[in-house]
Amino acid sequence: LEIHDYKTSSRLPPREEVDSDRQLAFYHMGVEGKWKDIREIRLVWHYLAFDTEITSSRTPEELQQLRQETMELIQQIESDRQFLPKEGPLCDWCDYQGFCPKRKHLVRVEALLLNEYLNEEGVTLVNRYVAMRERKRLLNEEIDAELAKIEEALCAYAQKEEIDAVYGSDHVARIKIETKEKYPLKGDQRRRILDELIKKAGKWMEVSDLNPWMLSRVIERGEWDSLLVRKVREFSTQEERRSITVSKLKERE
Repeated sequence: LEIHDYKTSSRLPPREEVDSDRQLAFYHMGVEGKWKDIREIRLVWHYLAFDTEITSSRTPEELQQLRQETMELIQQIESDRQFLPKEGPLCDWCDYQGFCPKRKHLVRVEALLLNEYLNEEGVTLVNRYVAMRERKRLLNEEIDAELAKIEEALCAYAQKEEIDAVYGSDHVARIKIETKEKYPLKGDQRRRILDELIKKAGKWMEVSDLNPWMLSRVIERGEWDSLLVRKVREFSTQEERRSITVSKLKERE
């Protein structure tokens, strides 16, 4: 027997979503409970926008687990005394927005005249909060820009003096400069070519779906043959990484 459901969704779901879908699994239970002699039930989704069928099935163990989870959810709902609101796409059409903690302030201020609206306490507080956050963001950007200039100057000074620890009045800054290989990320056109190169060499599983960090580590360990390493490195770029660690100086006795 087959249970069919027709979907107008604009996307195709991943396999794990289909195999864990509860709706048709509940239908499965209902059919199984009514017709005891049915041995096999297939679940079929028709995605009309793609003219595609997706099928799945459920084992007795999976259905039992779903029953258990559903019973626990029912018990939780029945015993709950706090019903927290959750906004959704249909809230604009709800007749009870004036009672909803997430909507009643909106309903209240929408009814105010402009001068009343601008002086309403909640509106004033939110406007001040947003303005202060924006001031903080701009100040942080200014500080970050100044810090970047100082870090650049500090690294340049350390390189010029050939030192890796620079002492201030109360703190010491330890400078670390290293060059790392950087490989193209997903979305980069060269990444697809690199993927194919690694797969053809039979090394795909060693780099965790071509995790660039893992790829760098594998090459650094020297486990691949030199020809493959040379080809892979054609996709890399050199990236200089700098770090400055500041610690408070111990008081001298």
